[in-house]
Amino acid sequence: MSRVKLTLNNIRCAGCVSKIEKALREVKGVSNVSVNIATNAVSFQGKAKTAQVKDALSKIGYSIKSQASNEPTRFNAYYWKAAAAFLISVLSMQFTLPVDLNEFNTQAQLNFF
Repeated sequence: MSRVKLTLNNIRCAGCVSKIEKALREVKGVSNVSVNIATNAVSFQGKAKTAQVKDALSKIGYSIKSQASNEPTRFNAYYWKAAAAFLISVLSMQFTLPVDLNEFNTQAQLNFF
């Protein structure tokens, strides 16, 4: 049996989790249902068709997010945030380095004598 992972819309509470788990366990060919409220993800094992799972979820008011449009958008958002953070950190590093090390050493030596 293969493991299937789907992303749903609007899983908000523990009641939603138990409702989804109960609905999917009633679908023929579905076993080991797991719902993650933090990521809105549902995973299960089985040979059930996606249409059967989708029908069971729509009866209780949930819909499956499009897998094709969900992941690249999330990746692109993280990519651009990381790129911006890197650029800002590299640009700000120039303000933390001394301009002329010899000048700072000379002043430090004069202050100690």
